[in-house]
Amino acid sequence: FASGILFILATKQALSGWSEEQEELGPDTLNVGWEKMILIMFVMTLHSLTEGVGIGVSFGGIKGMQLGQFIALSLAVHNIPEGLAVGLVLTSR
Repeated sequence: FASGILFILATKQALSGWSEEQEELGPDTLNVGWEKMILIMFVMTLHSLTEGVGIGVSFGGIKGMQLGQFIALSLAVHNIPEGLAVGLVLTSR
């Protein structure tokens, strides 16, 4: 947990060195800087990659098929509220 927070803070610090002026996108959209968009995309990609590795590894071993199906189904169910939470945060107000 702590290493994840440190990783996000380090990535945010590295991206803030490349700052550009933010553009107004309009009244119905969020004024989000490109640093925040890249950070969110990078973190979500890394998160999805680790879930995929977890699913792939769970199919190994003697009872791999049963465990793999269970883990895949568990992560599919987990991704529904996770996707809703991320989508609600990123939608315009």
